[in-house]
Order: sequence, then structure tokens, then C-alpha cells
Amino acid sequence: MKKLEREIKEKDEKIEKMQENLEKHAEQLSEKIFKSINYEEKKGLDLLLEFLFPNLDFFKENDPSKLSENKRKLFISYLHILASIIEKETGVAEERPQIASVFVNRLRKGMLLQTDPTVIYALTLGKRDLSRLLTRKDLETDSPYNTYKHAGLPPSPIGNPGKASIKAAAHPDKTPYLYFVASG
Repeated sequence: MKKLEREIKEKDEKIEKMQENLEKHAEQLSEKIFKSINYEEKKGLDLLLEFLFPNLDFFKENDPSKLSENKRKLFISYLHILASIIEKETGVAEERPQIASVFVNRLRKGMLLQTDPTVIYALTLGKRDLSRLLTRKDLETDSPYNTYKHAGLPPSPIGNPGKASIKAAAHPDKTPYLYFVASG
């Protein structure tokens, strides 16, 4: 029994180390994409951040082209969280900018995101697949990751987003959509 427990612990540690490495890589990719954004896009990002997080005073700076270090880090963090949700929501790269637009539109309106991947993460903490369909009871799970119960973004990423999801989060389509339907 102790041998099995030790093996499980070793595998858990190995998985955690892999997750840390993936998160570091995703952060570096987010930073790279952020640095590639031009002045006009940065002004747009300021407006987006102001819509998403109106209660944060440091978004009220006079010159939106000069992002403070704190603001830049916060943006990258939120970008990473949103991109991780987009990544889990669809496996189809072409759909990601539209899905990003739905999430951004919902956040702007103060609506709940109500996205299943965040509930799955709340139930599993990313350590395993759920291996079953979500139930109505699952949607009532009390967790800051449950976007059916808690407004805004979860406190941290729910997975490791790929480049397409990070780009979609940084450049969502401009749509009026508040909903989407998964077909698969």
C-alpha cells in the first residue's frame, strides 16, 4: 500500500511540474503576443480592460499607450485566464475568436460566463478528466472557478492555452453575440 501511495505521490509531483512548465511557456507566449501588439491595439486593450474590470483604479491612467508594469502583468494574467477558457471550450481554432467575443461581450455586460470547462475545473482542479457529463447539481458547485455562480473570470487559468487561444483572447471578433451553441 505504501509503495502505491509513493508512486501516486511521485506521479502527482511529476504532473504538477509539467503543469508549471506548461504555464511558464504559456505566460512567455502571452508576453510575446502582448509585445507584438501595436499602439492602436493597446488603446483598444485599455478600453477592453476598463470594460472588464472597471473597479480597478490603475486603468484610469491618462496615456493609454504607456501601460504600467502592474497593468501589463495584470493584462497578461487576465489574457492567460481567458485564453485557457477559450482553449477548453473548443478544439476548432477558427471558432476561438468568436467564442472570445462572446465571453468579452458577456463580461462587458456583467453577465456570468456560464462556461462548462470552468465547472469541470472546479470539480477536478485540472488533475483528471471528469469522465462523465456535467449535471445540474455540478453547476451549483461552490467554487470561485464556477462561472455559473461567480461573475468575472476565475482566479487563475483552468488549463494551458495554445497560441490560437491566446491570439483569440487578445483579438476577439467584434460581434454582438452573447451565446454560442456547441455542436460536438
